[in-house]
Parts: sequence; C-alpha cells; structure tokens
Amino acid sequence: MHIAMWSPPRTISTALMRSWGNRPDTFVCDEPLYAYYLKATGESHSVADEITAQHDNHWQSVVAWLTGPVPEGREIFYQKQMAHHLLPEIDRSWLDRVTNCFLIREPREMLPSYVKKKRLPASGGYRLSANARDLSANSVWRCGDTAGD
Repeated sequence: MHIAMWSPPRTISTALMRSWGNRPDTFVCDEPLYAYYLKATGESHSVADEITAQHDNHWQSVVAWLTGPVPEGREIFYQKQMAHHLLPEIDRSWLDRVTNCFLIREPREMLPSYVKKKRLPASGGYRLSANARDLSANSVWRCGDTAGD
C-alpha cells in the first residue's frame, strides 16, 4: 500500500510520519518532492544546495519511486507530502496509484505555530496554496481507499 499524506506546513506531520516509521511493516519518506521544489522555484533555504545535491531533484524519477515497489520489502510506503511541493508542471496522473489523505490541524493551533516559525505578520501571512486547492477540487480524496495496493 502507498499512502501519500498531504499537508500544509505546521500540521505536526513530522510527528505522524515518525509514528508510522515505528511500524516494522512501513517504509517512510519525508517530503520526497522537496529537492525538485527547491530547484524549480529557487526558494531560499539555508541548506538548499545540500538538499538538492543529496536527494533526487527530478520529479519524474521521484514519482516513479513513489509509485513503484514498496522499499525494503515492506508492506506500506508512507509518504509525507507537502501540497505546495506539487508544482503545476508535475503530471498528476500518478496520484491515482497512491492512497491520498489530507492531514489537517486545527487552524487556531497551526497558524500561531506557522507565524512563529516563519516570522510572518500575524495577519495575511498564510494562505492555502493553489496546488492544495487544485488537489482537493479536482481529485477524489479519501483515506482508506485501496488505490495503490
């Protein structure tokens, strides 16, 4: 089974990924499209060069890996995904081959955490990305689907 857990930042997604990683039947990956995202957008990050050098930064090969056999012979492939990393040029057809879920955190808890981490003004500093809106509006998303088995 391939689980793509989509979330915005500051939703406690890393804690959830680590809990899945404690299962002996599960292989986890952390933001597999991030290196491509950094390369494509040129977004500033303190270790962007290291990330793009050490991780696959070609979306086509990342997608092939995400939809291929579950690594290390495990049964479940848990993929911690950030919705804004799914840039417009990335073909969406692969999404039908994984079970897609959304991780949503109570906004009253998530937004102050985001503002503190990103040091943005408390008003207007966060919005749902167009990619996340596209994901939810144009696809069938439900947790527990058998896609990707």
